[in-house]
Amino acid sequence: MTVMAQFPLQSVLLPGMPLGLHVFEPRYLQLMEDIAAGDGRFGVVMITRGSAVGGADQRADVGTVAELVASAPTADGRLMVEAVGTERFRVTRWLDDDPYPRADVEPWTQLMGGAADDRVGLARERFDTFLSLVSELGADVGAVEVPDSGLDALYGMAVVAPVSTHDRYRILAAADGADAAEILVDALDGLVEVIRFRLQEG
Repeated sequence: MTVMAQFPLQSVLLPGMPLGLHVFEPRYLQLMEDIAAGDGRFGVVMITRGSAVGGADQRADVGTVAELVASAPTADGRLMVEAVGTERFRVTRWLDDDPYPRADVEPWTQLMGGAADDRVGLARERFDTFLSLVSELGADVGAVEVPDSGLDALYGMAVVAPVSTHDRYRILAAADGADAAEILVDALDGLVEVIRFRLQEG
């Protein structure tokens, strides 16, 4: 197990997903200073109840490692941060929030193969349908690139499509790739249905 600094948010970070942060709380400014002097990695977990500001929040036990890409201070002492999600982890124990949230974590990879690959393939079909339909609404999807298979494809589709925060967390926290892909398929089916309705109404 590894002790990792944590940055709780009211959103979900998926592997491969860019993350922009506007850091102003002293404890998180300290976190960023410390990780910049180290390996540049910190954890992002979703807040399930409470606020991201001031503490006293409740947090999910599955999160994503974020890797620092760039940071820039502002004139008033805040910090603009760019990071990217890299891999999934599971919290085994929360530690004291001193000077900032920390937890014992362990890597937690979603297994692929067999049914998982089949479900990701089905999700890809739904995703391509989604892109085709939103292009009919006028959206430019020419620059959208998502891998064809594997976990990278699973997460990539969940990042590009406007999947709800609830479903993104369910995808992240699912025990294996097959379950995660099934959740994504259901979410994409819902999006496709909504867009088709809008096209018919238009």
